[in-house]
Amino acid sequence: MVQQINIHGTAILIDGFGILFRGASGAGKSLLALELMASNKQAILVADDRIDIIKNHNQIIMQAPNSIAGLIELYGHGIISKQYINSAKLDLVVDFIDSNKRMPEQNDFSTSIEGIEFLRCPIPMREQTSPSHQILLIEAALAKLQENR
Repeated sequence: MVQQINIHGTAILIDGFGILFRGASGAGKSLLALELMASNKQAILVADDRIDIIKNHNQIIMQAPNSIAGLIELYGHGIISKQYINSAKLDLVVDFIDSNKRMPEQNDFSTSIEGIEFLRCPIPMREQTSPSHQILLIEAALAKLQENR
């Protein structure tokens, strides 16, 4: 059975892994996605601001609503166009969090969406850490996914 919902977030594909960024408006989801796309030539936009989430058996597919496909907000500039991919399978959930735990608990590294478990990468907000630290945390999560491939 195929189910579809629309959620708030940003999604990109890096090295074949679909990443969903979740957080409050203004948390920096779009900016971090743009930084990752600028630094990794294998990274490409899936969707920004609104994402259609399609559950099909034991996987989640992410795609942009047609009206915003290829568009992303660059804070301080406005909406810009970027190369994009129509859809990507979800592999990693990156959550912007208000705290900066030095040693997170094991259960901090998983989350469930529509009843499916995913690797979770909690990252502190920019007010609590640097962009390079956020990227290092995501790279560590991607390395874990790569090990399990």
